Amino acid sequence: LSPLAVDFVGARCGRCGFVVDAMESARLSALERRLASVVEDWSEGRREVEAAEAEEIEGLIDGAFAQHAGATRARRRLVDFYDGRGDAEAKTRHLRACCDFAAAAYPGATASHAWAVDSLADALASAAESPAPPGAPASARGEATDVEEVSAIESAGGAGADAAAEGLRQEAAAHYATAQETLEMMFGAKHCWTAEVVEKLARTEELLRH
Repeated sequence: LSPLAVDFVGARCGRCGFVVDAMESARLSALERRLASVVEDWSEGRREVEAAEAEEIEGLIDGAFAQHAGATRARRRLVDFYDGRGDAEAKTRHLRACCDFAAAAYPGATASHAWAVDSLADALASAAESPAPPGAPASARGEATDVEEVSAIESAGGAGADAAAEGLRQEAAAHYATAQETLEMMFGAKHCWTAEVVEKLARTEELLRH
């Protein structure tokens, strides 16, 4: 085995206590090299993110690198990919994972976590503005399957979509507040980064009042 292939030998899982042996270390090293290679190609623009490869990398992350800096780099590229496809749910899922990584990797008040939750809040606030936000019932998204459901949509007047949008804004406001608290603590209330989040929080709270 090459020196790099045994990097993980002896590492212990913090959740289940599993200790990595030489064979498992070689497998993880190969997967890590694959992850790094793909992410570098995406980041350097050597190739575009394709659906099949995105699915492969998501499976690799979920199976081996849930808490890994390289996985977070990949997730940021996947956020852009799913944003371009209009898949708000997948985009938000990866942003949440980025937040979880930052919270676990950098305990306490950190700019990395503040920016991660700010990005998540931006996505949630944006999704709330769509005609049929994630979380709305299928009927509100125009996925009615029978005459009775169509009738229910018309009589409800989009109430399901309105409720989903409000929930997204409420969560966005909570994340903006978290980001504001951290950035204010680190950079001060008058810093441009803090002020930008304060403005977005105020705008979201204004929408919640109407």
